[in-house]
Amino acid sequence: MNKLMFEDVAQVGDIIRANDFMPREHLKACYIEGKVLDKGKCDGKYYSCYKISLIKKVSNGKDVTPNVEDKIWYVPFEIDFDEHDTRIIKINK
Repeated sequence: MNKLMFEDVAQVGDIIRANDFMPREHLKACYIEGKVLDKGKCDGKYYSCYKISLIKKVSNGKDVTPNVEDKIWYVPFEIDFDEHDTRIIKINK
């Protein structure tokens, strides 16, 4: 079976950043950052993903983390629409 695009970007314990959409000149940053808790078919999801504990959420260039109730997020290894080379990156904090 072929590996999915971002399957090997991070391991459990790493911190990742995942864009909500492909960066565009006229749009401000929208992304989430979190610590990888699990990877693969997490919590019965039908897709392979990273399960992360949310550290930061930026929407339209503004940090909205304090307003986010859900602290667990799922980031698919690969998507069909708006996929791009930097959608998921490992970051060091």
